[in-house]
Amino acid sequence: MKPAIQGRTPVPVKLVNAKAGGGNKPKLATMEDKLLFILIYKKTYPLQTAQGLLFGIGQSQANEWIHRPSPILESALICSGHMPERDGQAFERSGSSEDAPTDLIIDGTERRKQRPKDLEKQKEAYSGKKKGPYRQERNHHQRMYSAD
Repeated sequence: MKPAIQGRTPVPVKLVNAKAGGGNKPKLATMEDKLLFILIYKKTYPLQTAQGLLFGIGQSQANEWIHRPSPILESALICSGHMPERDGQAFERSGSSEDAPTDLIIDGTERRKQRPKDLEKQKEAYSGKKKGPYRQERNHHQRMYSAD
């Protein structure tokens, strides 16, 4: 034995005989609730706290219910051929069936890009957009009232 625990007596553990059906009832009781939960999460990616509030569970349970069925859902979508394609070029190569609609909806959000520190990489990433109207207006007033 290690010196730190020598001479200590073990504490007896009392086992509880729980009856079947005891405890709290699950908030996501039916398969439909569980499927709705994971589909809403996969579509909108809300904060886990917000997702939990929608379904009356805490953040830790929301985290568990996000990670438990995700692999099962992805596997089912892949097997059924309904997994969304994430790569645009791969989507183009996959070819759609003749009866599929030709209009596509891209569900995306434009996000700011971290500006590179290297000058050459900055030039590569430059989009050519002008600065916003507020900045242009402010610069215009500065030029108007400068003491040149």
